[in-house]
Amino acid sequence: MKWTIVCQFNFFITNLVCTSTSVTWEREPGVMRIGEPVTLICTVHDEKTIDYNRTRQWLKGTELIVYNGHLDKPSEYKEILTSHNQFKLLIKNLTESDLTSNYQCRYGFDIVTRRLQIKRGIFE
Repeated sequence: MKWTIVCQFNFFITNLVCTSTSVTWEREPGVMRIGEPVTLICTVHDEKTIDYNRTRQWLKGTELIVYNGHLDKPSEYKEILTSHNQFKLLIKNLTESDLTSNYQCRYGFDIVTRRLQIKRGIFE
């Protein structure tokens, strides 16, 4: 197993952010439209199934959305658990702020942060 760790120190917030390639997230395939649902998939590459005793969370920017199944805004989001090595975040109603915010998937100590990609053919 090969691990790549990337750490970044933020001088203004004074925190250390590390990411690992053992966790990734991607958007479920399909066209994105404002006002419609979008699903983000967090994949844990080092495990066959999710250990529900380990920390799972989704953040939008610095806002905690889901922590181990507990939702901050259940009217806007839903966590979907799979029987494999993935857990998902359902954004029930895509907004413009979703397109300009970073989303972070965390499993245990592994973290990945990125934005939704807006490309021709996948966004209307």
